[in-house]
Amino acid sequence: MKALCVFLFAGSAALLQAPALAAQSVATTEAGIIVAHDGVIELFSRDGRAVNWRSEGVASPGAIAVSDTRVAVLDPLQNEVRLLDLRTGRGSTLKTGETPMAALFLRGDLYVLERDARAVARIRPDGSRKSISVGADPAFLRAANGTLYVYERNEGALQEINTTPFALGRRLLLTPAASDFEA
Repeated sequence: MKALCVFLFAGSAALLQAPALAAQSVATTEAGIIVAHDGVIELFSRDGRAVNWRSEGVASPGAIAVSDTRVAVLDPLQNEVRLLDLRTGRGSTLKTGETPMAALFLRGDLYVLERDARAVARIRPDGSRKSISVGADPAFLRAANGTLYVYERNEGALQEINTTPFALGRRLLLTPAASDFEA
């Protein structure tokens, strides 16, 4: 597919053809390198030279979460997550809440931060789902010691989420508009 680019130079226009850029996401695993692009997800060997498997992907790949056995590729434009078995590449696509932006695996469950839905969803291996509401503009999802943490940029709030049971924990007000958060 070619894209048409128009450049203006001192009152005159120049037309150029350039290849269209496709969204691409990359993650590393013990099994190799996961690459999501152009509606496919591929597992490359650790040296990047061979494709171990290729699977159906998502239209607009975003963040990728990996565990020892599974891969999750988010599509924040279509509100989907593609879940795959890391060994075989087989999987399924599930709907998410609005704008899934971050995900992580913890104790076998997938947790997805849904920014515009203002929620964190827990998706079990059987596909069952439960969500917890969080504040405006949740930006970062992290885990430490079996507990989830979500940073809400608008208020500068750090929300603690317990995973057993799946419930809101403490909330701490910090400086708003952080650009990164590590646990």
